[in-house]
Amino acid sequence: MHLQTTGDIALHSYYAEYVTNVTSVKDIAEVTQPTTEYRILIASKDPTLREALGWLLNEEPGIQVIDEAITAIDVLTLAKALEPDGVILDVELPEADGYTVTRVLKRLPAPPFVILLLVHGDPTARKRGQAAGADGFIEKGTDWPDLLQQIRQMLRIERK
Repeated sequence: MHLQTTGDIALHSYYAEYVTNVTSVKDIAEVTQPTTEYRILIASKDPTLREALGWLLNEEPGIQVIDEAITAIDVLTLAKALEPDGVILDVELPEADGYTVTRVLKRLPAPPFVILLLVHGDPTARKRGQAAGADGFIEKGTDWPDLLQQIRQMLRIERK
């Protein structure tokens, strides 16, 4: 005969309550399967772009926007304090350009992946970004579905 302890009763009560709240197999899968959530920092001097990117990314499963930065100093301060998995970085920032910020970010003890937001897809900007250590590039004029697809692709690359 097994005597139930207070801990056993509490655990049984928790599972009984949990089972009554489960409405589908999807609910069980969401609880039982660990999910990787990428913590992203967005950096741009454009408030509309920051807000739109934040909204778009926060709706995407597995992505959490942890903060936004306006200047190069903000990016570096927040990246050091928050240790994001990735930074979506505008090349046009006050105080320093995105290429310079990328070089500094890549020297951190746990460097984030960096996706540069480019005004134009010109080859010179991409070469400068690659030389700085950028992991990917997105043109600012890209449609939202294409932008999201590129970000998803970058995250899959980072997961390997």
